[in-house]
Amino acid sequence: MLNRLIGLIFFAGVTLSISCSESTRRQSSRNATTSDYAVHIERASDASNDAPRSVQRSLAFEVTGFAPNAAAGSNGSDQKAAVTQAAVIDGLAQAVIESRRNHGQPTADFTVKISPRLTLTHRQIGNGYEVEATLVARGVDTTFVVKNGVLQHPPHELKLLRQLFDESRGEFELLATRWESGGCQSRVACYEPVGPSLAGDASKSQ
Repeated sequence: MLNRLIGLIFFAGVTLSISCSESTRRQSSRNATTSDYAVHIERASDASNDAPRSVQRSLAFEVTGFAPNAAAGSNGSDQKAAVTQAAVIDGLAQAVIESRRNHGQPTADFTVKISPRLTLTHRQIGNGYEVEATLVARGVDTTFVVKNGVLQHPPHELKLLRQLFDESRGEFELLATRWESGGCQSRVACYEPVGPSLAGDASKSQ
């Protein structure tokens, strides 16, 4: 009888030990999972902390830019990149022009300092035009030059094209580019500025 009682006590102890061990393992697992999610939540929290920097704006208008296909015989990939970049620069220029028109500013032969790192210049040339968008990135000046819808140099890195719109601090946004018969079309949105319009503040070039 005594031996049987000792056996039951030993079995109960082993069972309790296993149960506690399993409970500890599960709790440890839950803690690890919670910790993993906490990392993601922390990242989301970080993103929300940045949210006040991007104030919600009302859409003012949309415009389109266009660039015709380059001359036949040029490299296919480079040609497509050049035409796309020309269309995007043309769209940005059209957005700036429309914004200036709405603010009673000159819409030809002007220079706009969109940000300390981005300047856009528009020149009327006979029946055509030329646009220069100069971006300062990591201390290096990069200029996009478009004349009558044609990029005047080899295409730049795509990330630099994106930075052009980042520099407008939400006033201008590239919505889409679309290839169609004869060239590439871009859609650019202009949003109501939080303060004075970046385009409207620009001075006329001499």
